[in-house]
Amino acid sequence: MESTLSGISVLLSFIDEKEDDFESRFKACNFFKEEELDAIRDYCQIKFNK
Repeated sequence: MESTLSGISVLLSFIDEKEDDFESRFKACNFFKEEELDAIRDYCQIKFNK
C-alpha cells in the first residue's frame, strides 16, 4: 500500500508541475497522451533517483 501511495504522490506532483487541466480531461475520459506517458516515466526516474 505504501508503494501505491508513493506512486500516486509522484503522479500528483507531475500533474501539479505540468499545470494542465488534467481534472477536466479525466472527467471527459481523455487520459494521458503518449508523449505525456514518456514524460511521466522520465519524471519518475528523476524523482526516484534522488
